[in-house]
Amino acid sequence: LGCTDDLMFNFDENANTDDGSCYMLVEGCTDAAYLEYNSLANFDNQTCSVLVVEGCMDANYIEYNSEANFDDDYCLEVILLGCLDNLYTEYNPQANSSDNSCEVPVVLGCTDPTMYNYFEFANTDNGSCFSLSDFTLSPQDYQFNMSITAQIEYSQGLFSTNLNDSIILISSVTGQVSGFANMELVPFGVNSYYAFITAYSNNMSDELIVYVTSSSLESNSAIVDTLNFIPNSMLGSISSPWVFSIENSSENYGCTNSNASNYNSDALINDESCIILGCSNPSFIEYSAEVTHDNGSCVSSWQSAYNTQLIEINDINNSLIEANSTISDLQDSLNQNTCDLVELEIPLYFVEGWNMFGYTCTNSMNAVTAFSEIEEYVRVVKNNNGDVYLPEYGFNGLGELIYSMGYQINLIEDISNFYFCPTLIIQE
Repeated sequence: LGCTDDLMFNFDENANTDDGSCYMLVEGCTDAAYLEYNSLANFDNQTCSVLVVEGCMDANYIEYNSEANFDDDYCLEVILLGCLDNLYTEYNPQANSSDNSCEVPVVLGCTDPTMYNYFEFANTDNGSCFSLSDFTLSPQDYQFNMSITAQIEYSQGLFSTNLNDSIILISSVTGQVSGFANMELVPFGVNSYYAFITAYSNNMSDELIVYVTSSSLESNSAIVDTLNFIPNSMLGSISSPWVFSIENSSENYGCTNSNASNYNSDALINDESCIILGCSNPSFIEYSAEVTHDNGSCVSSWQSAYNTQLIEINDINNSLIEANSTISDLQDSLNQNTCDLVELEIPLYFVEGWNMFGYTCTNSMNAVTAFSEIEEYVRVVKNNNGDVYLPEYGFNGLGELIYSMGYQINLIEDISNFYFCPTLIIQE
């Protein structure tokens, strides 16, 4: 029994009765772990080459895997580019991937220039705007009150006489108006013009922010001071009023840090409003303690820098180990070498006329001293730069003979048995 079809892969020439087991030869990759896998193949032809990497192959999805070569249908969330940091005005709550579009930090405040507390540096309104027409106070709504008799001082000794100037007190606890009053003429008073303010609060310990509105201010209104709320008390009087000086106004406040994006060169007092972009994460080398808004510039972590330096230090240590090993081998070689260094007086032989020689002494030597024994036979000695020694005229422009340098010498007769210094010879 067997396959009797000679066109089939498992043909059995010895079979005389077909048993239905015949099947065709299908060559291909039979390993399902490879991209070339052929489920119909029954004979592996060594074509398996690329391992299967499953993953999302659509670059428009968060789950995209650039190394994937087999889509596993795991693409779930479409990429939406935008600013991911809610501290920037470009923030997009729908975005899930950064496009580095975060540029302008959020500055909260009143952005309506018609409002009393308009803040020129604000780019995001926080609902704090209010106008003078909004000021209404019902004494029955409050448990405590405080009376202030005050004046507005424009500059040293110069006080407000404008009935349109006003003083407004804002509760730092509630953010609401606590009291306000315009200037009033009091004929019998000192400097005549006063603001009689009653401040209200339901908090026994409240701090009141003092605003002044005046045409003498560039922005018409400014913060000039703060007051501690003292329940059921009186502050100031006609004879001794409480003075709020415009010279202390918020117009003199601003960002005084020249590194900040909102630096105000006219500001005299820092109001902590500085916006400084940079790396705010202390885990990174680029970190700066003065940064107020992170701009994504954190790149190199201290850990990665440490790891890099550690690799460099290990490389240096390995080099030192190899160098020490080489030195040790050389030392062993020297210890095994029984050669001695001996000094021999090996003379130079010069002929009449021009000769060339190399100076082999390790110590430099003045030319006058070097040729003192044969100076009567020397016409001239010169180096490669053209500097000369002329014994006949007592002129030494050559200076010293220097180790390993070459020279020319001109003699009036042959010279033998002359040397500058003993020669070191290795003798076994």
